[in-house]
Amino acid sequence: GVVAELGAPAGMRVVAVGSHDTASAVVAVPMRPESAAYISCGTWGLVGVELERPVTTDAAREANFTNEGGVDGRVRFLHNVMGLWLLSESVRWWERDGSSIDLPGLLAQADAVTTEVPVFDANDPRFLAPGDLPGRIAQWCAEHGVAPQQSRAEFTRSIVESLAEAFADAVRTASALSGVGVETIHIVGGGALNALL
Repeated sequence: GVVAELGAPAGMRVVAVGSHDTASAVVAVPMRPESAAYISCGTWGLVGVELERPVTTDAAREANFTNEGGVDGRVRFLHNVMGLWLLSESVRWWERDGSSIDLPGLLAQADAVTTEVPVFDANDPRFLAPGDLPGRIAQWCAEHGVAPQQSRAEFTRSIVESLAEAFADAVRTASALSGVGVETIHIVGGGALNALL
C-alpha cells in the first residue's frame, strides 16, 4: 500500500480526510443532519444541509444548489453565498491610504451601532471584483432608495447584517428544497470567530 510505497515505518496509519476542506469541516460538526444546517464561512459562505441522497429537482437546479460528496457517502446539498470577502475587501479599500484598521475594534464599533443600517443584496454580482466595495454598496443603496451608510462602523454593520440575511435566505431555501426541518445552524470556518455575525 501507500505506507510501503513511501518507505514509512511499519504500522503507520494512513487516514483519508474529506475530499474538500468543506467536507472535512462539515463532518467535524456535531450535527444532527435531520434538523440542522451548516454555514462554512470564510471569504465565501457555503450554506447547506447534509443528506443521505442528492436533491436533483428542477427547483434545486434553478436555485443554484449543488450536491457535493461528503464523508461516508453523505451528500452536502449546498449553495454558494457571498462571504466575508465584502468586509475584508472593504477594509483593504479603506487602508489604501496607508492607514491600518483594527478589525476587532471595527467590529466592536459596528456592534455598538444603534441606528438602522441598510440591508443590501450581498450576492449582487457587482460585489465580486476587488476595488471600491464601499462605493459599490453605497451605489446599490442609492439605486434601491435606501438611506446610505455614513461611517465605517455603519458600513461594517450593514455588511454583517446583509451577510446574515443572505445566509438565512440560503438556509430557508435549503430546508424547503431538501425537506430538512432546520432547528439549528452550525457556523464553521473563519467566520465563526466573528461574534457580531
